[in-house]
Amino acid sequence: WEALIQWNEPFSLIEILDYNVTLVSLDIVAIVTFIVDSLSIEVNQTHLLPFRNYRVIVSARNRAGVSDVDTMEFQTDQAAPTAPPTNILTSATLLGEIFVSWSPPPIEFQNGIIINYFITYRDTAEISISQMAVTEHYVTLDNLNIDATYEIRIAATTVETGPYSESVFQDTISDRISTISTSSVSIVTTSMTS
Repeated sequence: WEALIQWNEPFSLIEILDYNVTLVSLDIVAIVTFIVDSLSIEVNQTHLLPFRNYRVIVSARNRAGVSDVDTMEFQTDQAAPTAPPTNILTSATLLGEIFVSWSPPPIEFQNGIIINYFITYRDTAEISISQMAVTEHYVTLDNLNIDATYEIRIAATTVETGPYSESVFQDTISDRISTISTSSVSIVTTSMTS
């Protein structure tokens, strides 16, 4: 991201030598100060972070000294998250259902207000991929194949969708009833004598 910082030349009977421009990030500790020659009344600042608040402080300098400062604040636009959601947990809950929960991307990588999450999932034995969008940090995937392994990935969206998480795999519950092995059953007979 970049910002074109412009100011008006102040009234001065003495020639302006240069301008002192300070850019302060209000979200993280970062200060950039630079001197701009007297012929310019603007500077293009690059390498700004998206969805961050900045303060610009400008003063003019001539042979008599330094002027009062002029201050302005601005916020850069939102961008897609640069990291995926984290702490993805899954569990098979009922036949054909998987419960999925997660945490948002770390705050420094959100780059805006998260409006929803895209979840993609597929039975690993099939080619087709299903996708859904939710606004919460959890979802129950239903109508899934039973006794199947599902691959699940999640991405956060601000003004654009960010990167998807690494794949997480979860098996659905089987509908088969376990059989009792006769080797685990024992019969004890006792005799009763009178």
